[in-house]
Amino acid sequence: MRKILYESETAKVVSVGDIAGRDVCVTFHPYASIESNLNVALGFGEAQLAKLGKPAVHFINLRNHWWHIEDLTECLEAAKSVVDTAKSRTGYGSSMGGYGPVTL
Repeated sequence: MRKILYESETAKVVSVGDIAGRDVCVTFHPYASIESNLNVALGFGEAQLAKLGKPAVHFINLRNHWWHIEDLTECLEAAKSVVDTAKSRTGYGSSMGGYGPVTL
């Protein structure tokens, strides 16, 4: 089950799978070299994690912004409400998307 936790003009936060009491993967979509390379349909590694049955929370950038956005606090709060029910967290990403999970 995929659920949108937060959405704005700059970012979307979605949860996939049953997170409560389980290990959850938190991902941040990386900066794309050009705007047309943004894959806003799925989070970073979302298809692979879903195939493995791994619940996840995905931060999806809808613009190239390196996660320096005014509504980052709102994104984090939306994710935290779900992630706090997990048994443990694993961050997954690349570039600034790999750095992002340490904030949650």
